[in-house]
Formats: sequence, structure tokens, C-alpha cells
Amino acid sequence: MQDIKKIIDENRASWDNRDLPEGHEERFLNRLETMNRPGIRQKLNVVFRVAAAVFLLVSVVWLTVEPFKSIKASNTVHTISLSPEMQQVVSYYNIQSSSDSAAIQKLSTANRMTEYIDATAQRQLEKLESQLFFIEKEYAKNPGNKSVQAALVNVQRKKAEILNSLKEKAQLAATTVQMEK
Repeated sequence: MQDIKKIIDENRASWDNRDLPEGHEERFLNRLETMNRPGIRQKLNVVFRVAAAVFLLVSVVWLTVEPFKSIKASNTVHTISLSPEMQQVVSYYNIQSSSDSAAIQKLSTANRMTEYIDATAQRQLEKLESQLFFIEKEYAKNPGNKSVQAALVNVQRKKAEILNSLKEKAQLAATTVQMEK
């Protein structure tokens, strides 16, 4: 390759002294035009780009819709039969949680802090309710399972403790606001 270039460079005068043959420019432009036409590789490239965009769109839609399916599933009601002792324990914690929740909601009109506490309580309750749903579902599959019963009681107890703690904070915030006035 170097030899050809060297020969052309040394004999440039003999190459540049003649006019181009007739129609050379037209043939060159036609050839250039055919080279610039999209080939099969370029067409496939466009197809792959479109396919990737469609795949990305479907993935995003699936990832945004899928979590809502589990929320919808969590809204279904499972009826489970508990022993009388378990019913007493669960109803005790439910009554305690309900009274604390009502107290928080009543106090939430006092000021912004209690509104924030009420919102926090609602978020934590939603998490616990989803846990409770899965535990109840598991209990429906395995009635009488002691570890599932213990988990059920623990979630109910945790729910009552959280609400009681938040109720106390809401009461403190409400009394603080009243003292400031």
C-alpha cells in the first residue's frame, strides 16, 4: 500500500494533467447515491430500535401496574375461624386500637403536629394491615398453626402499641398547643 502511494505521489504530474473521462462525474455521483441508500443492516437497526422501545414501554407499564395488583388482592376478605381464646385476644387488641385511632383522629384537628401524627399512624397501620392480610391468608391455609397464631397476635399487639404511642404523642402535642395559647 505504501508503494502505491509513493508511486502516485512521485508521479502526480502525470496523473493530474489529463481531464476526466466523459460521464465520470455522473457515474461517481450515481455510485455515491447507491452507497448512501439504506441497506438491510440499517433497516434491521431501525427494527431493533423500535422493538427495544416497545419492550421498554411494556416493561414500564408492567412495573407500574403489578404493585397495584397486590393491593387489589389485599382488599379481598379472608374469613378465618379462630379459637375462642384467640378471638378474645384479637378483639381486645382491635378494641384498643380502635379507641386509640379514634382519639388520634379527634386530636388531629388541634394543630399541624397532630395532623402529621395522624398521617404517620395511617401509614403504619396500612403496613400492618398488609402484614395481617398475609398472616390471615397463611392461617386460612394452616388453621391451628401455633407460629401463625403467634404472628397474628404479635401484629395485633404491635398495632395497638403503635397507636397507643401515637395517641400519647398527639395528646402531648395538643396540650402543648393549648399551653401556648
